[in-house]
Amino acid sequence: MYRQILVDREDQNLQLIVWRESKDSPIREYKRVLYIWYSISTVFSYSLLFQVGLEIERDNPTVSSLIKESFYIDDLMAGATSSEEAITSKKTLSQALEARGFHFRKWRSNSPDVLSRISSNWVGNTSNLEIHPDECSKALGLTWNSVKDTFIFNLKVNFPDNITKRSFLSQSARLFDPLGFLTPCTVYIKIFYQQLWLLKLDWDSPLPDALATKWKTFRKEFEQICLIHIPRWIHTVSQQVTLHGFCDASELAYASVIYAVQPQADDKDGLIRVGGRLRNSTLQYSAKHPIILPNQHEICNLIVNMYRATTSKQLMGVLPAHRVTPSRPFSACSVDYAGPINVLRYREETFLNVLKETV
Repeated sequence: MYRQILVDREDQNLQLIVWRESKDSPIREYKRVLYIWYSISTVFSYSLLFQVGLEIERDNPTVSSLIKESFYIDDLMAGATSSEEAITSKKTLSQALEARGFHFRKWRSNSPDVLSRISSNWVGNTSNLEIHPDECSKALGLTWNSVKDTFIFNLKVNFPDNITKRSFLSQSARLFDPLGFLTPCTVYIKIFYQQLWLLKLDWDSPLPDALATKWKTFRKEFEQICLIHIPRWIHTVSQQVTLHGFCDASELAYASVIYAVQPQADDKDGLIRVGGRLRNSTLQYSAKHPIILPNQHEICNLIVNMYRATTSKQLMGVLPAHRVTPSRPFSACSVDYAGPINVLRYREETFLNVLKETV
């Protein structure tokens, strides 16, 4: 890709190269007319791809969106809803870029049908990995299993038994986790290095026994990272997805998590509800799909406190006129019936004795 970017004539003198074949040969001066890899920021090369997307935006807006939104430097990562759509996008994209000197290769797909329609000369060579070497390829440091359509991690970190501060820093720096999938593991390494730094040890001094034992235990668990498979895409039919973030702090590190919430089609409240097996019943929607809340959730506490604080509201009878009219004592007398009153006669018996009393 980078050998297809022509530098403006006025700027070509900034890429002069002095060269001679041997000490006795005359010095010759060469001028590079094409972009030199790593001579400037690689973002500059992407700006040219972005310009291509702008040029074809009117004629082909779909491919233009792919170029402007799905490239990271020189890697294209995109998808389609069907094999036909993927092949059509690939052909249109290749034609637009090849017309400007960009020939893309190393195509990979999780669909065998798509790969069968691409020439084998343009299909990406599989990575030489120990785990499924015929199914994996790498992009931006991530290992993608195209058959299972999952991300996996093939860590090549070799921590020696007699680890020192120098060797620990050297090996831990080789961990590459651009999307933060391994944050629960890498944060432990950062905490461990922080504890190691506070001891003010020399670079080549062995670790204390307590830290060495702690690290050996973690190193055995660290090897299980290779068994992690993360789906590249989670199937969903909803067009509405909201992100909910939570953060908490401790003495060692900050913990944060983001949930991608997909409300159900008939859920208008935006709450997380139980799916359940009562979907086809005649119950109300709130009964079939109750809201998911932890038992100690603040909303649960508010609901309980609200009903606990509510006083009972009894329906009182209408009082007669002589009860609400001022008069002398005993000018009006009546009998109130109080009963029946249920009284348990004996504790060992199960029947009740009913008494009727008058006041």
